Amino acid sequence: MEERADFSLSRLEQELDELRRDYIAFSGAYDLLRHRLLESTELNPPRFPLLHEWSGSRAVCGSLEMAIHAIQRTIEEYNELIRKVREGEYVNTDRPTLKSV
Repeated sequence: MEERADFSLSRLEQELDELRRDYIAFSGAYDLLRHRLLESTELNPPRFPLLHEWSGSRAVCGSLEMAIHAIQRTIEEYNELIRKVREGEYVNTDRPTLKSV
């Protein structure tokens, strides 16, 4: 028996748009944090603890890196699903089709 997936193309595209917004927000936050960490290394006299060596800074950067990577993978997966729906490999529930019973 063949198993076939059904997806709403419009819903997939909406979710992809939201994922792209998430990616921009998380990447922007990461870039802003990295810029501040680099900026803080140039302070004279230096801060203690050094911001770029503080475990809290590392934890936040690591969490953002993991989130960004997960969002990138999810965007790739949604792009693949959208491609398959457009090519007819998966049924687009936005345009129902008649099926013989």
